[in-house]
Amino acid sequence: MANEKTVSITLSVKNGDLDRTSKVNNLKLDQTNARAASDTQTVGTTEELLAVGDLTTPAECYLRNLDATNFVTVGVKPASTYYPVFRLKANSKMPLCGLIESGVSLYVKADTAACDIDKLILDE
Repeated sequence: MANEKTVSITLSVKNGDLDRTSKVNNLKLDQTNARAASDTQTVGTTEELLAVGDLTTPAECYLRNLDATNFVTVGVKPASTYYPVFRLKANSKMPLCGLIESGVSLYVKADTAACDIDKLILDE
């Protein structure tokens, strides 16, 4: 089969003279392994591995913070040191969407108290 995955993203800003829009509509992608990690993960205040279940090669990733008060960071942990790269703001519907590089493990960490995140990670 082909084109099992579909991606549509639009990001727009209009602020004074700044007026920009970037979008991808109905980008079709193939999926070799029919698997996904789709659930709510409770994230603690110590960095922890983003759970991907039985995925062979995690690929497309969607993460959104469900907490109304605290933010969650998403990052990497080479050589035992956590480096936050992205922030999932509290009380925000703004998700993080992207493609996980093959062989890279993502870590998540809540700011002040445990938070739930909504996730959908598709296998390649």
